[in-house]
Amino acid sequence: MIYILDTNIIRKLLFHFPKKGKVFEDIWAKLEAGIEEGKYISVDECFNELSAQFSKDNDAFKWISERKHMFKTPDSAKTLIIRDLFKDRKMRESIHTKNILANRPSADIYIAAKA
Repeated sequence: MIYILDTNIIRKLLFHFPKKGKVFEDIWAKLEAGIEEGKYISVDECFNELSAQFSKDNDAFKWISERKHMFKTPDSAKTLIIRDLFKDRKMRESIHTKNILANRPSADIYIAAKA
């Protein structure tokens, strides 16, 4: 099974799960192994959301940058799904006008299409 991680999950891991301590070391080891196996993935818009929150010298930014391969870009089939999802008014409402005007990424529709 493949798990698609949204921005909030990755942010919680980076902010609230230290990498030291037996329990946390096990969690991080399993997460890292899952990322390398392709078991845990995300979408490029999540990378964009996360990278906008960190300075380039931040450890969290370095961590996501080193795992850029887990953040998938939609292929043409996913792009068609995104187009169809945007036909729904509720899905269009999920991208707030302020985000559009500020050119801020919004990953929800990309996560839905990937799933």
